[in-house]
Amino acid sequence: MDFNFNENQQIVRDLANEFAQKCLAPRIDEIEKAGHMPLELFAQAGEMGLLGVELPEEYGGSDLGAECAVLVMEEVAKVSAPVALAMTTHISVLGALLRAGTEAQKRKYPPDGAAGKYIASMAFTEAGTGSDPKQLTTKAVWNGSCFTLSGVKRFITNSAYPGPFLVFAREEDGACTAFLFEKGCEGYSLSTPWEKVGYHSSPVYDVFLDNVRVPEDSVLGARG
Repeated sequence: MDFNFNENQQIVRDLANEFAQKCLAPRIDEIEKAGHMPLELFAQAGEMGLLGVELPEEYGGSDLGAECAVLVMEEVAKVSAPVALAMTTHISVLGALLRAGTEAQKRKYPPDGAAGKYIASMAFTEAGTGSDPKQLTTKAVWNGSCFTLSGVKRFITNSAYPGPFLVFAREEDGACTAFLFEKGCEGYSLSTPWEKVGYHSSPVYDVFLDNVRVPEDSVLGARG
């Protein structure tokens, strides 16, 4: 087994190191005190091609694979683990879109995500569950023309930044379905940030969904 980096992996690793050392490291104290990561840092990462390494070129990426995405996170985490967490969450949403999204969803979200024009968020965890779909209490009700989402998600990374929100909810038949819509829409609100021992520059919130109305084409993948 060859554990050496190939040429593309070395290039991505060097770019990620450059971003971490030149763009991120000088601002660590500022970011930690502010309690969040400035949006322009995401834009810088996007301009350097670090957010779309796993995406195909037709969706704004460079199609270099998951290994290169991991190398990006590793280099960023050496300087700031919380910023790496925010980027990982963002990249995970883009990966979910790539694997389960419709062609329209892939055309709409990944190109701007790869460019760092928004920061995506993913919400599964609730007060009573972290990974078991059967324990979800967030509800999705279909009324014939749209879904209505209601519930509370806990400890949600990137939830205060503008961008798409991937949320998991249970339908009336008990099946778990994923929905994708814009944060800050009507019925979407946040708690104050949770106080944490560390990771101050990657704040987490409770997300309150109060009868958020989303169209049928907001479903990511099949219902259930």
